[in-house]
Amino acid sequence: MKKIEYIIQNPEQLTDLKIWPFPFFRPEINLKIESEAIPEEQKTTWEKRLKKRMEDCGCELAGMGFTFGAFSYVIWIFAGPTKLIDLNLNHIWQGILAALALLTVGKLIGLRRARRKLDKAVKEIESMWKLHLTQAQSQF
Repeated sequence: MKKIEYIIQNPEQLTDLKIWPFPFFRPEINLKIESEAIPEEQKTTWEKRLKKRMEDCGCELAGMGFTFGAFSYVIWIFAGPTKLIDLNLNHIWQGILAALALLTVGKLIGLRRARRKLDKAVKEIESMWKLHLTQAQSQF
């Protein structure tokens, strides 16, 4: 498995972080923040938070979309114009396509949400980091 190492030495480098859309293609991520102005426990907290946000791929919403699509199709079979007796291969393909369409929509929404969470975490950490830097510079 591929391993990617991020060594972040200033707050501007945080914007280079990205999410990996597919967990089976995602390399192992090793993230390290190196700054003298930040306490060690704060660095560890930030590293864990950023790594968690980078590993979020939107799969939970994709799974929910697939489940909703499959469940909706089953309800459609029992309550819709096509009854279980009239079920044929063409109707099954419609169900598969409905489930896959909602899986795709769920994945796209999940990726967008994951990206927003990562961006929010980056902005918060960046502002706190800059605050630590200004406090460290004012002490000298």
